[in-house]
Amino acid sequence: MHASWSQHVKKGKIYNVLSDKYVSPKDFTPWNNIVLPFATAGDPKVLKSVVEQGDSTDLKAVINCGHAADIAGALDAPAVYVERALAEAVLHTDVSAMERPHTVLPVFFICLPCGLLYDDEGLNITSLLVVENLAFIEMSATFNRISKERKDTLYEDAKEAGHLRHLRIFAVNNMGSVITTDTGWDEDTIVSDVNVDNIQHNGPELRKDVFLAVLTKMRRVVKNIILIYNYQRDLVEHVTVTTGRGFSLRPKSKTRSPLPTAVLGRNFLAKKTRTSVISAKTGIRLRPHWRKGHWHTVLTGAGRKERKLRWFQPVYVNPTLDT
Repeated sequence: MHASWSQHVKKGKIYNVLSDKYVSPKDFTPWNNIVLPFATAGDPKVLKSVVEQGDSTDLKAVINCGHAADIAGALDAPAVYVERALAEAVLHTDVSAMERPHTVLPVFFICLPCGLLYDDEGLNITSLLVVENLAFIEMSATFNRISKERKDTLYEDAKEAGHLRHLRIFAVNNMGSVITTDTGWDEDTIVSDVNVDNIQHNGPELRKDVFLAVLTKMRRVVKNIILIYNYQRDLVEHVTVTTGRGFSLRPKSKTRSPLPTAVLGRNFLAKKTRTSVISAKTGIRLRPHWRKGHWHTVLTGAGRKERKLRWFQPVYVNPTLDT
């Protein structure tokens, strides 16, 4: 989105509802800078200007992202900050098809450390906005964006396809471009052009491959964070981030007190191992790489009759001295 719109957007409903809710910890984008691009996508004047200028931006993605931001404001969406070591491990953990976890928020933000996730053009993605499809459809009618008849049609179509509980995922890079994907618990996190409908990508094949990899990472982040929140509660903390040295400062003119911040993985240490395996072709020890993690149902308790989902974390193999 164009920078000249920012002051206008800051006077709008979405920004004012979401701004100053949190104070971002060190290494994360300031909370209000996270909110701004999502609020921009939901601003009617901005959308009208994009349409009038004939911008080649995928308007459907931008409109849906703005709608998601509107829902986030209406439902007081919480934010989850994921520390770097845990976020990196999550990016290397695939999630296979499984039953939907019980605790799934209808809408929430996931905030990532700066410099961790990039889109296919190399631009930083620092946050994801996640909305469950059922909430997306229901709130569409509440905001009068669609008619009741249209809502009923969307609901029945999604129900018939088994997509009511799908998760809609939105990311906005630091240039304002919207990237979006969706995922269901009945499918895995790996994205290819055969399992995603209507992929809009006109660039070279290499960039398309990178684009699909970005969508895969977005799915991994969302599903893993939900599963960690459900089954790895030892990694979840709620802390009060105070303004001061090492943290993003809140403008003095604001009177709203920031809410406690949900932080995942403050004391998480990635698993590392060394191997003496030598390549038969080159005679060189295997270079550093990640061995992917996964989630698996294990039997526990008396008589091993209790079923519990457990995270088998990824392992960083042959770390260098500086890691």
